Amino acid sequence: MTEPFEAMAFDLVGPLPKAKGDFCFTLTAICQAFRWPEAIPIKSVTAIVVAKGMLEVFFPEQGFHWRY
Repeated sequence: MTEPFEAMAFDLVGPLPKAKGDFCFTLTAICQAFRWPEAIPIKSVTAIVVAKGMLEVFFPEQGFHWRY
C-alpha cells in the first residue's frame, strides 16, 4: 500500500452520550497506508445511515480509489 486511501478500515463507535443534533454514534475511517483518521457523527447504526455517511461525507471529500 503506497497510495493514500488505497486500503481503508471502517468501524463504528458507540453508543456515546448524545451530542448536539442527537448524534450518539461515530463512523470512523482510517487510511491503512498513512493512518489518516476521519470521524463521521451518525444518529443510528443501520446499513442505510452508515452508507449515507460514507457516500455523503467521506467519499466526496476523499474520492473513490480502486485497486486493480
